[in-house]
Amino acid sequence: IDGHLLSNYPIVTPILITPLYALAFLFIKLNNIPLDMFNPAFGSIVLIMGKLSSSLIASFSAIFVFLSLKELTNKRTATIVTLIFAFATNTWAISSRELWQHGLVELFLAMSIYLVLINEKQKSEMNIIYLGIISGFFIFNRPPDSILLIPIIYYILTMKDRRIIYYFSFMALSSAPFFLYNIHYFGS
Repeated sequence: IDGHLLSNYPIVTPILITPLYALAFLFIKLNNIPLDMFNPAFGSIVLIMGKLSSSLIASFSAIFVFLSLKELTNKRTATIVTLIFAFATNTWAISSRELWQHGLVELFLAMSIYLVLINEKQKSEMNIIYLGIISGFFIFNRPPDSILLIPIIYYILTMKDRRIIYYFSFMALSSAPFFLYNIHYFGS
């Protein structure tokens, strides 16, 4: 569009994993590896980085599932259920293999649940701010999955205090770059 190559998919995942790729790029530059997919070294790094990034996202999803479960049950049960989540669902089989949008959706959802649970134990404006930031990313990472935010938004609206403003302000702040990107390049 207008001389730019644009992704058919939302750019939240690529933006959030950029620091990992910056390290790989530094390695490539320091070792004088040409940026050419036909170069075996560069091609290998591209494949490794995709798998590494998606595996980290899946691993962090499992960590937040474990932390959430630990808030709800004992450590043994939390460990068993987390292992089932990590290895007996599509988390390991699919989400950890490539950079799909679903992997980040799992992570954002697990993080959101954890933040709600710890906020219920000890009310904190920071929990709500983090929840707002994650929700903003969530919306633009895979828009159809935004329906999963309905319980979170309901939870926030039941607070009836200034934390509602914090949540929606930080949601707007974290989603603003992606909103502006879409308006600028796609017109909607």
